[in-house]
Amino acid sequence: MSAAIFDTAMALARRIRDATDLDVHIGSPLRREMGTARVALTLVHLQPNAALRNTPMFRAPPPSGPVTAPAAPVAAIAFDLHFLITCYRQPTPGGVAPPEPGELTSLGQIIRLLHSNAILSGSALPGQDVRLSPESYGPEEMNRIWGLFPEEPFRTSLVYLASPVFVQVGDAALYPPVQSRQMDGGLAQGVSE
Repeated sequence: MSAAIFDTAMALARRIRDATDLDVHIGSPLRREMGTARVALTLVHLQPNAALRNTPMFRAPPPSGPVTAPAAPVAAIAFDLHFLITCYRQPTPGGVAPPEPGELTSLGQIIRLLHSNAILSGSALPGQDVRLSPESYGPEEMNRIWGLFPEEPFRTSLVYLASPVFVQVGDAALYPPVQSRQMDGGLAQGVSE
């Protein structure tokens, strides 16, 4: 699970590629770096998932173990990943590109695909179910993102949220359950000599 961010990007790229037959580049949306890929998948923001910050994650017992075995705790942090998805025209010999609708049609195919199949899971992401949903990024936020790539002209693109992605941070420490609580608060008391 320590490679969960990479695995999520790969699973998302594979889903787009398998359903649309478009090559997907994982990385910056710079055309010179993409080769013949027509889709750029760029991780533009990640943050801890506030709703799951204090929620423990458990690993299911192996299928060969007894059914009554408890799930093992895993020390992991849940993250929200924001991916910029950008489509490009088909490169042609001589540098003449087909009309703009090619990019928009590809973007529409990706939207339809991710809406109809919005969960990443399975062998690519063991023990995780990552939900994909479109994010509302206004013109100012998109300008800030594209400002990171000044040599690339703005392209129509969209941002998808992949959440939660659990990143393992170590082995979970098992402590005994709390037996009692003692509140120790109030005014400090002076010590007399």
